[in-house]
Amino acid sequence: DKCLTLETNNVNLVQSREILEQELEACQKKSVLELESTISELEKEHNDKHNALIKQRDQVKRENAALTVDVRQLQRQLTKVQEKTERDERAQLAYLEDKLKRKEKEAHNLRRERNALLSAVREADRRELKLQK
Repeated sequence: DKCLTLETNNVNLVQSREILEQELEACQKKSVLELESTISELEKEHNDKHNALIKQRDQVKRENAALTVDVRQLQRQLTKVQEKTERDERAQLAYLEDKLKRKEKEAHNLRRERNALLSAVREADRRELKLQK
């Protein structure tokens, strides 16, 4: 009877061991699947973030290129405005210098005319004084 009990116990132990090994294998497979799923999710999340960053970088590059074009255009416009302002100022200066020369010449002619008139008045005064004497 003892042998039968030992043999039964041995069979039970073997069966228990097989069941435990099957459970362990199932648990390991489940853990591997869960781990692979988690890794897959993390890789997808990483790839999504990476792709989003690439899109954002490309958008920033496009915006930068557009701003660079705008800056160059504004620089060209500024240069044109500065050149026009310089031309206008030179023209205004030339006009004012010419006007000043004309006014100076006019003043000179008026002084000559005044001096001539004063000289004529003095001469007339002298003649009148001579006539009175």
